[in-house]
Amino acid sequence: MKRRVQAECAMQSIIPHETIIKINTAKQRSLECQAAVGVIMGFGSAILAEKLPNLSFDFVLLERQRDVWDDQSSCLGFQAIRRGSAIPMARLTWNDPAYNDQMLDRGALGQGAAR
Repeated sequence: MKRRVQAECAMQSIIPHETIIKINTAKQRSLECQAAVGVIMGFGSAILAEKLPNLSFDFVLLERQRDVWDDQSSCLGFQAIRRGSAIPMARLTWNDPAYNDQMLDRGALGQGAAR
């Protein structure tokens, strides 16, 4: 544990804290009982995903439930959304822990699952 903390402290001194962690402001707002305004992307376009975060949305949700976004395009979409101020989220096809982890690994900071 001590080595891990030392490694994290050393890493923070090299790289600014803002580039390591993006705070999930949509989650913060919902925990404070405030409305979080977002948009659902039904188009599988990373170019459009790059434009939406600059329109003052709290989050941008990629529609993975209807198979609009495949694995590669969702990765590009999450990267494009993270460049702006919005939080990248995914609506999942099914509620499976392994599938949820894959979306988190690809860059989603929040998820909505089908029942």
